[in-house]
Amino acid sequence: MKIIIKTGLLSAFILLSGCQTTSEKTGSVSPVIANAIENRDEIKPVVHIEAMYPKDAFEQNIEGYCRVSFDIKLNESSKPHNIKVLECSPKGVFEQSCINAVKKWFFIATSETESLKGLITTCKFELSS
Repeated sequence: MKIIIKTGLLSAFILLSGCQTTSEKTGSVSPVIANAIENRDEIKPVVHIEAMYPKDAFEQNIEGYCRVSFDIKLNESSKPHNIKVLECSPKGVFEQSCINAVKKWFFIATSETESLKGLITTCKFELSS
């Protein structure tokens, strides 16, 4: 019975973690998207996918983060590439989940037409009390 409940809760959590909240004001950007790129405030993803909580980490109540850098070619696919792990804690737990999420982001060219290099974001993995 406990396994069924845990599996159900995990499934619900994973489904909800992929949902994105929207701002009440039309045309405004949610805080998650507004702060997605740490070192370039003016660059915001049009599509922002949250990292999925790894099942083993969830079951073991492990929290942490993963900080990655990536590049974007705005005149081509406008998707992140050259994704590199900068720092993760604990190591070996959240890296792949963060990379998989960032790979799905999408950007639209603003005034810049060249490539953007070294953009930084942090995927946070926190369990609610």
